[in-house]
Amino acid sequence: MADWTDPPWAELTAGKPWTDEKAAAAFENSIAIAEGAPDAPKISPLALDGTRLLPIATIITDLDDVKILEFFLLTDFPNSSSFEVRFSANNGSSWGSYQAMFGSVIGGFSGNFRAQFGRIDLRTGSFIVGTTAGTLTVPSSANALQFRVIGAAAAFELTPMIGGGNL
Repeated sequence: MADWTDPPWAELTAGKPWTDEKAAAAFENSIAIAEGAPDAPKISPLALDGTRLLPIATIITDLDDVKILEFFLLTDFPNSSSFEVRFSANNGSSWGSYQAMFGSVIGGFSGNFRAQFGRIDLRTGSFIVGTTAGTLTVPSSANALQFRVIGAAAAFELTPMIGGGNL
């Protein structure tokens, strides 16, 4: 396994020479990240996940270091349906109650095929899906979540991503 070397930031500024030592560290650091070396930045499994089809409940785990979860939602979503989420603080061993993010109760669709962008701030519970915003109850140590659809929904898919910045 390659070792992680903390970058010497002061030596990487414009005008500083690129040395064999710096090149070797840069090369080995990329390998150290991929191999999960101690002290190396970690790549969340969520960053590597692809599209998930709903209405089958979709579980996303290993969110320990994730502050913002973004997702792209593609759906034909009748007003009689709702899109819900619940959280776990033990990576899915047990779950809280489902909470509606939108649907017949919160800003439902009219049944037209749509693409929606969504974000959940896992620190504050603030969320937005399309033009619908609100606040969810999120455990302080949430590290997993599960999405589901209740009611009739057709052509429904979800692509999760790690986000950043402010909601």
